[in-house]
Amino acid sequence: MIDFPASPTLNQVFSSGEKSWRWNGTQWVSNVTTSGVVTGIIAGSNVTITSTGPSGTGNVTINSTSTGSGPTGPIGPTGPAGSVGGVGPTGPAGAAGVRGPTGPAGANGLNGGQGPAGPTGPAGASGLGASSLASNGYQKFSNGLMIQWGTTSNTIGAGNTAHSASFPTSFTSVFSVVIGTYTSQGTSNGSQRMAQLISWTNSGFSWFSDNMVDTGGNAIGIHWIAVGTG
Repeated sequence: MIDFPASPTLNQVFSSGEKSWRWNGTQWVSNVTTSGVVTGIIAGSNVTITSTGPSGTGNVTINSTSTGSGPTGPIGPTGPAGSVGGVGPTGPAGAAGVRGPTGPAGANGLNGGQGPAGPTGPAGASGLGASSLASNGYQKFSNGLMIQWGTTSNTIGAGNTAHSASFPTSFTSVFSVVIGTYTSQGTSNGSQRMAQLISWTNSGFSWFSDNMVDTGGNAIGIHWIAVGTG
């Protein structure tokens, strides 16, 4: 197979072995000039023979045009692989994916040790305050309340008489004073009637006896109780 140039120029001559061809702008044209016997002319070739003079020696010119092509040769072996190229630049980060479901809760951790005890708080107020637990006495409470009690002793003659008595200790404010029954100390032949409260202050109260007579001359008084603050 003859491998003609792929891109010939006009009138370019190509030789292979003892043969040569010329490119006429369209195809390769064979140039043959020889003397003697012409053999091996390929069918389809254009041959022109020019002879001068008598029979004998002559000049033969053969112009052959090759229009055919041989069969395609086998595919050559694959060349070696090229070297690996360098690593290209990192592309931009992709969009964030959808958040996955929450995983199961982990196991409970161990209980921590007990912390130190806090400071002791202030002592609460006492329920009871100062007191005098006597026949005529009092009791104070932490909220300010005070109760007083006692018995009056008076020498009573005939007729209506007003009397007064002092509290064992003074109130800050008096809420109420209650007087009760009379007392009779010793033998009494007189009559005992009701007593009436007249008025009170923070330090005492006054009361009225109604026509009490004790022929034995004994002192007669009353029981009382008062409530207030102090």
